[in-house]
Amino acid sequence: MYVEYVNKNIHGLYIVQRLFDSQNRAINKYVNLSDKQINEELTNYYFSGNIFDDKAFISAKSTPVEDFEAISQHQNKFPNEIHGKLYPYAKEINKITSRLDKMRWEVSNLIDSLDLNKRENMSLVYDKMEEAVSMIEEFYDNYSAIFKTVNYLRVNQLSPENGLISTMETLYLNTINASRDIRQKNDSSFENYKKTIKSNIQILKEYAAQEYKGDIKTLLESIIINFEGFLKVLNDFTNGESLPEDYKLLDRYYYYYNWEFLSEIDTYNPGYFPYFNYIVQELNKDAIKYLEIPNNFKVVYPKVLQKTTYLESSDPLVENIPTSMKGRNVVIADRVIKVDTNIVTFQMYDHKLIDGDIVSISFNGDWIIEKFKISEKPYSFTIHLNDNGKNFLLLHADDMGRNPPATIALSYYLGGKKEIIILNSDTNKSELIQILKNK
Repeated sequence: MYVEYVNKNIHGLYIVQRLFDSQNRAINKYVNLSDKQINEELTNYYFSGNIFDDKAFISAKSTPVEDFEAISQHQNKFPNEIHGKLYPYAKEINKITSRLDKMRWEVSNLIDSLDLNKRENMSLVYDKMEEAVSMIEEFYDNYSAIFKTVNYLRVNQLSPENGLISTMETLYLNTINASRDIRQKNDSSFENYKKTIKSNIQILKEYAAQEYKGDIKTLLESIIINFEGFLKVLNDFTNGESLPEDYKLLDRYYYYYNWEFLSEIDTYNPGYFPYFNYIVQELNKDAIKYLEIPNNFKVVYPKVLQKTTYLESSDPLVENIPTSMKGRNVVIADRVIKVDTNIVTFQMYDHKLIDGDIVSISFNGDWIIEKFKISEKPYSFTIHLNDNGKNFLLLHADDMGRNPPATIALSYYLGGKKEIIILNSDTNKSELIQILKNK
């Protein structure tokens, strides 16, 4: 019951996160596009009651609120050592979800009632949304505590002779670990995850083709599709693919975690979790089910309200230089950009003739300039270097103009003296240059 309780709350959290995100977009558009009518993509009025006590939304016989009441009233049905570990966290989750459901209305009421032409009123809305960020992080902390106990119990219950369950367990743990790492902005192990997932997908294909029939075979085929999608998401992330236009303001970790990774995993999207849990129950009706993975939420501020005029890396610690980006090989320049400050302003312009070069620039894996047509007028941008790890700029040619390859000059100042760096890119490779701060 604890696993189902948490998973149902995660389903509710999915829609709450989408509602907060929609509200965030609405107020940002109000700032950036104040002369246009704003239509929220998803509004509270689709969900008039408590989301976490709505059977129609949860699509189950009981809601999380009802499940918690049942857990509280029948505590003697659970082994004391398990109930004692899980109940305090379940109780906190119940409080958090109740608060989040109220908070979504509080944000809407602020947007509807305040004069948002006043900066101080807008700050009230953003502050309320930041409260939601904290509440969702608290949800994740309590979920993590429950996960630790449930996962330990399930692993110790597994039958090692069942190869299918062992394969599913390996895939599950790699999914959990990869999702946790991207949530924490740590992508150092992604190549290992991809390798393990790819080999285990092949094993699932063999089980589906040879050993299982009926519902389990059908579910295995669906699981394979989801994991191939998950593998593609991992490849897109590590390959530095651009974010969709509507999500440009989000950092890539936040976008991939909420809109790409979880869409291949959680029930509501739908992902592979319901299939995993069905197979486990079919093979062993007493088996402990798998816990799903909660969304997170991050407030994104409109550019005109940002206090800084520089671009920061969404990856706080770049440990490894990419070997490919957007399907092209990356060539590391044999020179470096030396700077004497963490904030550096560059001017970008065509190094040779103005021949129609169209380029994109990546800073530490984020595409800060995309499909920009070089002209005789220099284009300026300012970046804030990470204090630790590596920093780099990468040139990607979208169109090499009339005289390939695409060549740009980057100028900046070091110690009061103007420095110029030349970068090249063609349709086969992109050039990357590291940025080093003088000590």
